[in-house]
Amino acid sequence: MMQNIKKYTKKILDTFHLIIAFSFKVYKKGKDFYKKTPLKAIVFIGLFFLSLSVLLGEYNVFSIISRQSRIAHLQNEYKIARRHFIQDSLELSVVRNDTYQLEHIARERYGFKQPEEVIFRIVEKKKK
Repeated sequence: MMQNIKKYTKKILDTFHLIIAFSFKVYKKGKDFYKKTPLKAIVFIGLFFLSLSVLLGEYNVFSIISRQSRIAHLQNEYKIARRHFIQDSLELSVVRNDTYQLEHIARERYGFKQPEEVIFRIVEKKKK
């Protein structure tokens, strides 16, 4: 994923450098360039606005790249959450089917007892 992002970023930057180099060439030749070759001027202006829209438009390259990295991050989080869900589902099915395990959890966590039992809790005092 990161290799694709780097590759696309490099291509975009190379294209942008070519456009800048071409615009400096045009600037050096001055107004005569536009008079002699209007087709090149039209192509240059078109490329300039195209590069602006690619770099600064609503769906520019940088926002696409950041969205792709966000999607990859969310997919990784989904995989991790899915693994935890499966593991918790297995533990829950074990607890539901095993009465000893269910009784152990009820006694330890929630303090349940059978009617004839008496529970003593030992509380340690904090040392000052």
